[in-house]
Amino acid sequence: MKRPSRLDHAASAPADEGQAVRRRGARGAGHPDKPPLAVSRSMMALLALIVLLPVLVLVAVGSDRRRMVLEEARRDAEATASIMQQHARRLFETQELVLELVADMISDMEEAAIASDGLRRQLLSIVARLDQTDSLWITNAEGDVLASTVPFAPGRNLADLESFREQRDRAQPRYIGSRYVSPATGRPSFAISRRRISPDGRFNGTIHAVISPEVLEEAFAVASTSASGAASLMRTDGLLLVRLPAGGEGLRLAASSTLVQAMARSHDAGVFRTDSSVDGVERLYAYRRVQPFPLYVSFGVDLQARLDGWWQGMLRQAATALAIILLLSGAAWMAWRGAVGRSRALAELRQEAELRHLAEAQLREARALEALGRMARGVAHDFNNLLTVVLGNLEALEEATMDPVLRGVAQRTRRAAEASAHLASSLLAYARTQVLRLQALPVGSLLQDMLPVLQDLATPAIEVRLQTEPELPRCALDPAQLQAAICNLVSNARDAILGGEAATRRPGRILIGAARAQLPDAGVSVDAPGFVAIAITDNGPGMSEDVAARAFEPFFTTKPAGAGSGLGLSQVFGLVTQLGGRMALRSAAGEGTTVTLYLPEARTPLAQQQQDPRAGGGGADAAMPPPGRAARILVVEDQPEIRAMIERMLARSAHRVQSVPGGREALALMQAGERFDLVLSDVLMPDDVEGMALAQRIHALRPETAVLLMSGYVPDGEVTTGAVQGFLRKPFTRRALQEAVQQALA
Repeated sequence: MKRPSRLDHAASAPADEGQAVRRRGARGAGHPDKPPLAVSRSMMALLALIVLLPVLVLVAVGSDRRRMVLEEARRDAEATASIMQQHARRLFETQELVLELVADMISDMEEAAIASDGLRRQLLSIVARLDQTDSLWITNAEGDVLASTVPFAPGRNLADLESFREQRDRAQPRYIGSRYVSPATGRPSFAISRRRISPDGRFNGTIHAVISPEVLEEAFAVASTSASGAASLMRTDGLLLVRLPAGGEGLRLAASSTLVQAMARSHDAGVFRTDSSVDGVERLYAYRRVQPFPLYVSFGVDLQARLDGWWQGMLRQAATALAIILLLSGAAWMAWRGAVGRSRALAELRQEAELRHLAEAQLREARALEALGRMARGVAHDFNNLLTVVLGNLEALEEATMDPVLRGVAQRTRRAAEASAHLASSLLAYARTQVLRLQALPVGSLLQDMLPVLQDLATPAIEVRLQTEPELPRCALDPAQLQAAICNLVSNARDAILGGEAATRRPGRILIGAARAQLPDAGVSVDAPGFVAIAITDNGPGMSEDVAARAFEPFFTTKPAGAGSGLGLSQVFGLVTQLGGRMALRSAAGEGTTVTLYLPEARTPLAQQQQDPRAGGGGADAAMPPPGRAARILVVEDQPEIRAMIERMLARSAHRVQSVPGGREALALMQAGERFDLVLSDVLMPDDVEGMALAQRIHALRPETAVLLMSGYVPDGEVTTGAVQGFLRKPFTRRALQEAVQQALA
């Protein structure tokens, strides 16, 4: 039994369409109540694809966004803690310098000189120049106050003060006292103290610099402006000196608290997540040691508010995905039920009039294929929107992380997403909505230039020959797309020959011919000048009747699992049809296979259409193009995730970016007098002014403003060039976006 070949396909061949319909009608005539098994299985596969793809993408995007929310909270906490650390270090270093200065001033003074008005005036002049210093105090060895910058009662003694006792008993170089209410000022205060030493080394008293917590509270408030959370200053023993928002000052954290345990494990800095010991709010904390002082600063970002925003976004995306699934599932179910009904009707009609039955069957199959095309366009559009967010965030993660493991994960995930983008591109090709870059080129020269590549693709075991008619006319084609299509056909021919070589025992040959030809019409050849036929013929084992009948059905393939998506020939069929041509298949078991592409002759010179930037733009590893001039850019995008990602990408290129969710808001801005160098707009925006109409109105209102359109697909497969300076296909990377913006601005 010979092995069928070349089944990476997806549409119906005109020349063999009638025979295929007759065979299906004959098989269904005996059982009009039984739905065709092939239709049932393909519809079930399509329904599974419709449900699984949005769900998987939603889960991936949601998980990635939650990780990004937590990572952003971590960065905010660490950045704020670092700023707080710098403020606290500068303040306490200043106080330490003040203590050093006062110690030098009184080192040779007797107690009577220290208690003099002259020294008090010197101390007042020091305090007057320092906003952060509330007052200065000097005591003798018994704790009696000798001098102070604030009035004090005669005989005032500080021996009971914690700072005095610590310096007297332990001789600490830097000691930060507990928080207390100052009797002199009536305000909350705490002090940093220094020990006085007599010439013979005995304890001779203390010097205290009193600090108001309000100074640090103001600094912490400024540092935490961009992040909602709780800021605090504490001693190494867990005693809270300053907290913002207020509450818990003077509280000593227990040794079992998460913060104290974290400081014990990592003395200088750390990050942890816990519920606050003061107010019970869950936060992500970052702490820093204020070296060389026995102090820590910490800042905790409120997690609940950030996760609430993430949940709201996930619910909106889930609702959108559910609506898409329901709509597409309903359309698929209706298409399947319609196909079943049509097959029953065709089986009954064939008994009355075979020719009429054939015509009606062809019409119904065309409608069914058009319905599948519409579903493919819808899936590709929403899939490309989701992939745009995935690829953009993966690129940002890949560029931001220095961890090689995370970078490798990001690269592998990005490659998988780019493969998904290629699948979406294949769906668009099948639906005939890809943007083409048409040129008038000679087919013979194009094939001659490709011959070495095609021979390498076929392997040395297979001979590739080229026969072209001389002086062939130029054809209207996209050279890159046509080259990819021919490579696809040669690859299928190679697989067929190598798969059947053991049975046939004959050398493999692939013949590629190009000549002027007649256009086939429902299996009948008629004179149709103006076409060039490219025929790819192999001497492989060919196809059986059943296989040939299904050769162009969507997602049908006989290749092993993982060896093909079933969209190879469908992409070729969509390209040729979009170019205004036709495609035919001739094959029989044991006689090889011939696939013929009929391309229209270019009647008039063609202007080059808008370039079709490929998704990924070379990937995150490709070199970025040199930055162009900074411009003011208006982004019009109804998807908030894509809008935020584009803003971030353009801002990194020094552009000034403003964004709106729809065309009405964009027109309102421009009518109000706002001027932009470039408007970057999505093409499809439901219930709003869509991209093409917006470009026309901007061109009329501000002809000097460039317009760049972007979309997962364009409904008519082309972009109007009069009012549009470029088209960017989703999904895209920052490199592709930057190139498209530079070209549009140029």
